[in-house]
Amino acid sequence: MAEENEVEKTFKELGLRDELVEACENLGWKTPSKIQAEVIPHALEGKDMIGLAQTGSGKTGAFALPILQALLEIAENQRTVPAFFACVLSPTRELAIQIAEQFEALGSGISLKCVVLVGGIDMMQQTLALAKRPHIVVATPGRLMDHLTNTKGFSLGTLRYLVLDEADRLLNEEFEKSLDEILNVIPQARKTYLFSATMTKKVRKLERACLKNPVKIEASSKYSTVDTLKQQYRFVPAKYKECYLVYILTEMPGFSTMVFTRTCDATRLLALLLRNLGQRAIPISGQMNQSKRLGALNKFKAGECNILICTDVASRGLDIPSVDMVINYDIPTNSKDYIHRVGRTARAGRSGGAISLVNQYELEWFLQIEKLIGKKLPEFPAEEDEVLLLLEQVTEAKRISITVQPLSSLYATKLMTATCSTKCQAEVLTSAVAEESVESEANNNNSPPKEDSMQIFKKWGCNENDISKLFTRRPSLRNADLVQLQSKLSLLSGLGLTSSDLVKIVNCRPRFLSSRINHYFDERIEYFTQLFGSKDMLCKAIVRNPSLLTYDFHSKIKPTIALYDQMGVSGNDLISMLLSRPTLIPRTSFNDEKLEYIRKTGVLKGTTMYKYIVTLIAISRLETIQEKVANLEKFGISEDDVLTLLGRSPLLLTLSVDKVQRNMTFVVATLKFPANTVLKYPFLLFNNLEAAMKPRLVLAGKIQDMGLSPEIKGRAAILRALRMAEKRFLKAYVSCHPQDVADELMEVYRNAKCIKRLAEGSKKIERKGFPF
Repeated sequence: MAEENEVEKTFKELGLRDELVEACENLGWKTPSKIQAEVIPHALEGKDMIGLAQTGSGKTGAFALPILQALLEIAENQRTVPAFFACVLSPTRELAIQIAEQFEALGSGISLKCVVLVGGIDMMQQTLALAKRPHIVVATPGRLMDHLTNTKGFSLGTLRYLVLDEADRLLNEEFEKSLDEILNVIPQARKTYLFSATMTKKVRKLERACLKNPVKIEASSKYSTVDTLKQQYRFVPAKYKECYLVYILTEMPGFSTMVFTRTCDATRLLALLLRNLGQRAIPISGQMNQSKRLGALNKFKAGECNILICTDVASRGLDIPSVDMVINYDIPTNSKDYIHRVGRTARAGRSGGAISLVNQYELEWFLQIEKLIGKKLPEFPAEEDEVLLLLEQVTEAKRISITVQPLSSLYATKLMTATCSTKCQAEVLTSAVAEESVESEANNNNSPPKEDSMQIFKKWGCNENDISKLFTRRPSLRNADLVQLQSKLSLLSGLGLTSSDLVKIVNCRPRFLSSRINHYFDERIEYFTQLFGSKDMLCKAIVRNPSLLTYDFHSKIKPTIALYDQMGVSGNDLISMLLSRPTLIPRTSFNDEKLEYIRKTGVLKGTTMYKYIVTLIAISRLETIQEKVANLEKFGISEDDVLTLLGRSPLLLTLSVDKVQRNMTFVVATLKFPANTVLKYPFLLFNNLEAAMKPRLVLAGKIQDMGLSPEIKGRAAILRALRMAEKRFLKAYVSCHPQDVADELMEVYRNAKCIKRLAEGSKKIERKGFPF
């Protein structure tokens, strides 16, 4: 009953002034949400706050209203309105703009001035806005630091309130440097609010953010979704995922839907595919400039387009009340991102739906999401035969989209500026090609043809096949800055890299030629030549790991290599690790717990295994190591034995928890061996369960049923059979029998090998990026 009374409180009863109560009523806020009812009284008392609540629960109002109340009280007492009174930091541009709109709406009756400082917008315009001395600054950390450094006369010396919205993201390493610099230049005597839908334990970072005895309000469980959200999933083969997406959108016509993908390129491709099929779709991603991003968002909000294809740039904080459904086309690798994605619908008490399309490669991520939210999701009903009726249409639409996507900027511009009608994309394409032809003919008549990126690549030594591969992997290379491109290619040719090397590099790192590889280039090459011993070896290393030319040289590469040298991994040992583990430099970290794990393995410096132990533990997260050790402990193996095993077989750290669990279950439950058998025979953890061990055990049973010899019977014989190479195994137990018997046994063996898990049955042949 107490909770009900608390929920039913009015804004007036929370202690807000009449001006703000009226502003809330004008926005249609009749009663405060749970987070607002719990936060506002403490905030009005002047406490620092940490607020955790579900997405769409009114967190912006929870911190905006106390700030505006304090601003009104100071203005009334001092008869002056202080400038730069509060600063709100947001991880994304769109969220910053939305927060500013909320402030302006709540402060419309009190002449509130608010400025937004985000990237993608001219700094001079923002400087003029700052000169008007606004009360509230809403910014992304990087652009705010740019203004604090470069805008004359601008400082936050009078700041009274600092708000970190989506605080868990702002406290990550991505924003760490900018946030540290901001915290160093703003007053210590201030109120600090941290708000998010998900909050992890970052105690040290919270202390650094200078919270003073904060009040922590949890209006929801740590990771939860609202009750009005209907969540479902659908397991789909990767090759049919577009079909299922089109099927769902067709089954729910007119629904306002946000479709989340993992990459910027996928947003463009899916938007083109859906428009080719008559759907009103529009993309938004971090690769678009700010005006196009806002344009796409406004079209979606206005209903001109009912499908927004987006990356996680749109997953945080955006309040679009009309969203009926969220589709996770790609499952997020970070489980917390799922909470933010599905929070775009079912906001402020409304109902909504979320459907996750899970393919065979994303199952582990999906299980982590279910574990995080503490519930098993129901399956979305769909008949596969009915879905596959769309396959031919979807395949043709995709073919056209892939053909259209790398077309010149003229078509891209027409696509972005046109209204999201159901007009066939072929008509738009025909129009664009016609205009290009006219423009090209006019240029040919009036001026000599200009050099383009294709000609530059040809001059550098690339053939048409190489250029096609480059443009397919990185379409934006067609419109690359020619001066920059020539400069970078000349640097690469100076190293002795060939066109085939360049294709491998871009296939591995598509943004390579867009990176600043010319920074400290000579110093970097001199350093690496000395490290690798020759330019030939350096070239091999660069082809294997192109990021050697893009990682920050002074703050990342040199300190990491010095750290390994200090740990006793240097020279040829370090070179072999750099070549075999391309992520070695960015992911390396050591702490006391990791050093203790290295010590417990019993591997000594100078031994063959030492470099593997040190590097694999260095690049693994501590939580991952602990999880994998605990995984074997569940089967009764002690931690000391697990670490000793790790010392003999370091690559155990590269195995997934799922694989180890399945193989250990096979050893203990099927083979009836003691769990500690794997300590002596670690190959039992590495062997492929479905393709190697299970088929051989099936064959052993068949041989025993037929009374044939030699039998695979007894622990020693089974272990020997499981360890053999396949060719030797078949020779020992199949080919030794008469032809008719051998054929029968071979048929049993082949059939057993065909029974594979979903993930094994649809592995991709073509690999892109690092093969790890």
